[in-house]
Amino acid sequence: MDFTVDEKFAKVVVDLRRVRPFYSAVYEAMPKQESEIVDTMGVNSTHLTFNRKFVEKISYGEFLFTILHEIAHVALIHVSRRGDRNPQIWNIACDLYVNKLLCDEFSVYPGGISN
Repeated sequence: MDFTVDEKFAKVVVDLRRVRPFYSAVYEAMPKQESEIVDTMGVNSTHLTFNRKFVEKISYGEFLFTILHEIAHVALIHVSRRGDRNPQIWNIACDLYVNKLLCDEFSVYPGGISN
């Protein structure tokens, strides 16, 4: 089933509440900003920024994984812990850690949920 951007954002709240209330609380507390400046999705310590065209073209499973990924960055305080480290290398390292964490915790992989 295809969902609109707004439907994806609404459905993910329900799914996160059911699966992990902590992730839901972090997600629900974060203002969401649409922006064409970002190509996909990203977070700072207070906001989730997304590109509507990106969200439109990915499946719901990919959207769920991406939301979990971004929430994990916030929960692990990656933005403020970067300090004076190289931003690109720090982001890559954090992305690898977050993706491994999600795979282990949820059996969720880029592209959807594993059976």
